[in-house]
Amino acid sequence: MVELLKRQPDKYTFSSGGVWYSCPSGRRIVQARTGVRSTHVPYPQGLSKAVADLLSGTNHYQFITALRCSINRKRPVYARSRLLRPIAFLLCQTLPTVGEAGFPKLVIQDWFGIVVKSGVHREIQSRINTAVNRALDKPSVRDALSKIASDPVGGSAEEFRQFLAVEIARWNKVVRNPA
Repeated sequence: MVELLKRQPDKYTFSSGGVWYSCPSGRRIVQARTGVRSTHVPYPQGLSKAVADLLSGTNHYQFITALRCSINRKRPVYARSRLLRPIAFLLCQTLPTVGEAGFPKLVIQDWFGIVVKSGVHREIQSRINTAVNRALDKPSVRDALSKIASDPVGGSAEEFRQFLAVEIARWNKVVRNPA
């Protein structure tokens, strides 16, 4: 794919759920590190339309998160149906990782967290954190999340603040210099 994109720069289109999703950043990193060029087609109405147009051939490629693919740990639904041709994957056991496909420094990981408005009393924050951690400890919750390729972490509010600080610093670097 990289060779094809290099041979015909700007001919192919990359679809995404919009500029605020992590996937356009992945394309930007790949372009900066490989020298390929393609046209970004954002879908502010959401990823469902982007995936539908990818499946119809309107666009040529897309980074699709595991959650969006409704993946099981062995093979993405779209790959099993042969509607899309997966090239590399971060979590899937049956596909090469992005690193094995030639991009060892490309790490794009969606994550979800729970935040509250500034000024919410620490006791309420603590109760929410405790309830979430208890839920994440339940085998049924962990099993359900693993079916959509989620790896629940949990932890303290301070650990999450530290994680956010690292993520913000990392993505600031990517935005300023994706290479």
